[in-house]
Amino acid sequence: MLVGVYSGQRMIQGLGIANMMMFASIYYFNLDTTLLYKSITLALLGIVLLAGRWFLLQQSKHTNIENKGDNQ
Repeated sequence: MLVGVYSGQRMIQGLGIANMMMFASIYYFNLDTTLLYKSITLALLGIVLLAGRWFLLQQSKHTNIENKGDNQ
């Protein structure tokens, strides 16, 4: 997914998102681990994804500011 973001290719982004959703679904319905462990893991995964989104938005804003300064 990150490769798709940095390269700007929507197809790779979509495949990365679909892959993550499939992994989360398979992991959630796995019967070998406890529900507590799965819920903690999925909550941490959500935090990591939100932090990654925030980071990418900050990078995008920083890049846009630099590009505007170059045009003047």
